[in-house]
Amino acid sequence: GHIKNSETKIYQILIVSNLIGLIIEILCTFASIIYNQFPVISNLIYKMYLIYLISWTSLFTIYIYVISTNFKQKTNKLKKTILMLLFLIVSTIVLLLPIDLVVKNNFQTRYTIGASVNFTYLICGLLIVAIMIMLFKNFKKILNEKYIPVFVFLTLGSLSILIQNT
Repeated sequence: GHIKNSETKIYQILIVSNLIGLIIEILCTFASIIYNQFPVISNLIYKMYLIYLISWTSLFTIYIYVISTNFKQKTNKLKKTILMLLFLIVSTIVLLLPIDLVVKNNFQTRYTIGASVNFTYLICGLLIVAIMIMLFKNFKKILNEKYIPVFVFLTLGSLSILIQNT
């Protein structure tokens, strides 16, 4: 059977959001093709991807919090409201900050730069620090199989950030 609890619900949302992220990433390739004709649409697609990255990392941080603590399913509505408000503020900032597309090597290399990208790195970096703090606080639980996604994320995420920055 399938256990219905906060942990599995968040994990299901993470899986679905991965599918959404893949679709947005494909749209980013399309957006780079139409960038010269429709820069506003392209920039909106790029920013949707940045918001996806922040939302996925936020959900993953919440997942780590849930598996690391004695989380009660009945969460405070005020906490949920504050988290949603923070997400909306961060998303609005991402949408308002500038972003540019860089194309090199006859369209073989494409990436985005700008304040919106840098802000996304900052927010995701802060969330990763929060994950690391939770991991160190719960060091004895780390050997649990529930933490395998954490190590995969931290390893691949760090590698991804390193590649993007170089």
